[in-house]
Amino acid sequence: MKPDRPARPVWSVLFILCLLGVVGLGGCDLEALAPTPTATDTPFILPASVTVNPIVPTVEVPDDEGDLDGVFGTRIAVFTAAAPEVIGINRFTVTPPPLPTLSNVPLQFVMSDGQIIRGGLFASTQRPAPIVLLAHEPDGGSADWTVLIPPLHAAGVSVVVVDLRGHGESGGNFNSTKLTTDLRLVIERIAVLPGVDRARVSIGGMGQSANAALVACASTEMCRSAFLISPVLDAFEVTSGEVIGSYGGRPLFIAAARDDVSGFALLELLTREVRGAVRQVSFPGSSRGAVLLLEQPTLIEILIVWLKG
Repeated sequence: MKPDRPARPVWSVLFILCLLGVVGLGGCDLEALAPTPTATDTPFILPASVTVNPIVPTVEVPDDEGDLDGVFGTRIAVFTAAAPEVIGINRFTVTPPPLPTLSNVPLQFVMSDGQIIRGGLFASTQRPAPIVLLAHEPDGGSADWTVLIPPLHAAGVSVVVVDLRGHGESGGNFNSTKLTTDLRLVIERIAVLPGVDRARVSIGGMGQSANAALVACASTEMCRSAFLISPVLDAFEVTSGEVIGSYGGRPLFIAAARDDVSGFALLELLTREVRGAVRQVSFPGSSRGAVLLLEQPTLIEILIVWLKG
């Protein structure tokens, strides 16, 4: 009978087991041991990104396009809500508006005496698009044009509405002697905005501002036509030989109520005196300006057809 062997220490058993485990792992596919991701019913949600305003590129317009430096002097209009920028006499900066929507894009224009005229742009989705400047009556406001802006925009026309001096968001006091000059400067600046059809730049006005619109258009070649809603007979000498001669053969649109003595008289007078094609529209009653637009929706339809022609 052989004597009993002493029991192996526990540590030797553990050593063998560990050695076998290492050898076994050497023949395993480690990638197969990696956990496999499984789809869940709940998608992964990213946190919202920070919204920033886009930086719109600027376009420099040289002074050899339209002899602009003689018009703007040393001051320019910056077409943003920022403070007005003053730069040299040979160039001015135009900041293109954002992609066009019916939203009101704020504009501001620096006049020759430093006065700031503020307004808004309703840009057309068409490129290039006709553009119209609207001037309200001195005893009214830019809201007088509210009924006209949506149909103009729907017809593919860009619209700029301004507050005259001393009105709305424009500072200072109303000054009738500077009204025609203010409107002329605004016309010349919106005419060179990106996306504008320079062959179809128009201005429209109501009451005294209708007369001022005609004088302003006659004073610059960048204005191609004017339309007058309820003009007045004795403002801004629109029937003078100088104004009629400067306006030349450009198209003219005039609308007035037949019992509006002053407006209808000027309608007939300008129809005879202006050399270009005159589209006159008259209505019964004595309504004027914004009230005439509200009461006569066909007036808006006729005006849009004329502007698009």
